[in-house]
Amino acid sequence: MIKPLSFLLIFILAVVNFIIILIPLFLVMAPFFFFAAHLTIKMGLNILYMLVAVTSAIMLFYLFADMIFGFTVRTANRGAKPYEKMKDLIDQGGVLRGHHGDLGSVFREVQQKFGKHHVKLYISPSEEVNAFAVGSLRKKTITVTLGLINTIKSNVTKEDQYLDAMRGILGHEMSHLVNADYLPGLLMLTCESANHLVANIIRFLFIIVANCLRIIPLLGKSLYRIVMYGYNIMSFLIHMFFKLIFMPIYTFMQRFLSRSIEYRCDRESGYAFGGRRIAYALAMIGKKSYINIFSTHPSTQSRVKKAESVNIKGGEITPSIFSTLSNLCALGLVIAICGFSWQTFNYKELRSDYEYQIILPIMDQIDAWQIEIDNLIYQFKNR
Repeated sequence: MIKPLSFLLIFILAVVNFIIILIPLFLVMAPFFFFAAHLTIKMGLNILYMLVAVTSAIMLFYLFADMIFGFTVRTANRGAKPYEKMKDLIDQGGVLRGHHGDLGSVFREVQQKFGKHHVKLYISPSEEVNAFAVGSLRKKTITVTLGLINTIKSNVTKEDQYLDAMRGILGHEMSHLVNADYLPGLLMLTCESANHLVANIIRFLFIIVANCLRIIPLLGKSLYRIVMYGYNIMSFLIHMFFKLIFMPIYTFMQRFLSRSIEYRCDRESGYAFGGRRIAYALAMIGKKSYINIFSTHPSTQSRVKKAESVNIKGGEITPSIFSTLSNLCALGLVIAICGFSWQTFNYKELRSDYEYQIILPIMDQIDAWQIEIDNLIYQFKNR
């Protein structure tokens, strides 16, 4: 149930963030709602369903486009190069002793054990101690940083120890790919892309409105400045909400939910090459970070203890039925929400409410003002 919960969390936060992004538009439309005759709860719910429907549709579009074209894979591997182009690299600082061409044979072992021969290995020149896996329908990659390689090599005395540690790490990352653990991350990125698109559209509309106001004699320039300054202030507040509230909540919940996934990846790496190897790697790199409830992974000590007891299993390591069902359930959840919101959202009814509860009252008010103005002009002329 971890991935469905992650998807649901991301979706809820996306809808909230989407609504907040629309605040400047709501403020511009506020005067029109002031004249509304009867704003009903039903109309408010209809608007909410419309927002959910639009948000989910944009997110799904971005998600499937990313899965097909692999935008995230290219972005995540920016600066990294395929292993074949990096195998003869020698670190100028002397930390990386010799070459790591032997990593290729280790990676081929991992590919064979998990039955994923199309996965590519990338090496990042970053000094950060990190390894990650990301994928799409067309391309899946595992990226290891030179910082991680240097750290492991500086903590071993024999080449076999280095290779054992890398088997454990690459097996862990391959488990992420086999079980499609990158899906929640892709959904989060599509959420950001969708909100960015909507924010740009709103900004474009504000620029058009501001420039239309600019042509008004005398007050035009002042109105232009007021509208643009107001929009810039709202944009800043929205950005701060996303940075200080939205992302911390998502990060905390995602890290909390991802713990069981990390244990599973350690376990499956142990099934492939023995728990001793992944435990050995964790023991070497775990001291590079302090891991607690606010971290993505469970405590290193706990992971090492669990990994050590895992024995090698024969045959190919494949995702469990539960993991496959969890992925299908997670994707189905977003699709179901999208379908339900589009089904529930009644465009004709919303348009009718908009015309009869907002536009007509505004027109009636304008007619009333016109009558009063005509009366004042008539009285002034007959004095």
